[in-house]
Amino acid sequence: MNTLVSKALVATAAVALSVTALSPAIAQSADEILVTPSGAMQNWRADVSRDLSRQLDQAESFAKYNPQPGIVQVRFTLDDNGRPVGMGTYRTSGSISSDRAARWAVRRLTNLDEVPVRVKPGTTFQANVIFAETPAQRDQLAKKLAWIESKRLASASAEAGVIALGS
Repeated sequence: MNTLVSKALVATAAVALSVTALSPAIAQSADEILVTPSGAMQNWRADVSRDLSRQLDQAESFAKYNPQPGIVQVRFTLDDNGRPVGMGTYRTSGSISSDRAARWAVRRLTNLDEVPVRVKPGTTFQANVIFAETPAQRDQLAKKLAWIESKRLASASAEAGVIALGS
């Protein structure tokens, strides 16, 4: 699990990126099935995790956001250059500062288009970000996030097409 320890905050971000509708090994489009080695997906997950962790650290340092403990879910699509666009808070933490820090960090992610599965234009991505003050609080919020994600996936078939980062 990637954990970013900042000045007063433990932030878990992009932990074990998962592709919800698209299996980590197989993605299916209308015309073909693309098989992706799990090592490629793990490498991509690790790269995006490191990038998001750096961006969250910078959100606190440079943007002066002071995130509070909680879970933030940010949804977005990708532009032609693989940059997040159309961003919105899907689930708020209840803290304006935390929500803004998460969106600020996600907005600065790069190379998301290098995901080793075929994605259609307009595919929705979701960054799940946990802000916690202690490792125990992080673990508690991670369990809550797992429950939230299982309910989200069970709620509608359209949710299965969302590529979730950090769930």
